[in-house]
Amino acid sequence: MRFSLHGLFSVFAILAACSAPAESAPPVSSEMKGETIEGAQRVAPQSMAEVHLSFAPIVEKTSPAVVNVFTRSTINRTTGDPFFDRFFNVGPREQQSLGSGVIVSPDGVIVTNNHVIDGAQEIKVVFADRREFAAKKMFTDPQTDVAVLKIEAGEALPFLEFGNSDALEVGDV
Repeated sequence: MRFSLHGLFSVFAILAACSAPAESAPPVSSEMKGETIEGAQRVAPQSMAEVHLSFAPIVEKTSPAVVNVFTRSTINRTTGDPFFDRFFNVGPREQQSLGSGVIVSPDGVIVTNNHVIDGAQEIKVVFADRREFAAKKMFTDPQTDVAVLKIEAGEALPFLEFGNSDALEVGDV
């Protein structure tokens, strides 16, 4: 019974914390209004409405270039002793993996993670509209966990260009 009361108390404590009114942010002083951060081109937000962000427009614009990457490989398992392998049916088994990737050129070049395709015998790329294409490895780098794939779609594909991170500041979205 002690455990049940402790669990019930925990639930009430969590609910109480979640339902507590949030403190509003302190008002911006009149000295700070419209002030730009030294060396920056941006103006600090003046209200909570200016801080509110929605990723919906970004998702809508970029999602056609995001794909699922499915892989299949065969793993040969063994105990190291042929006697035990024979009796315990330790043999090859199929392993599947799933990840995501981004199309970076209209001719079907895709960037994904190396750990997703590492050791795969078959790589398949699936679009949001359920179109599927076989993919080939072009480049892999285990140290940076980056892999580049190529598909032949027979048409120009939606793609995303790499941006210039030199223009970003801490806090940018």
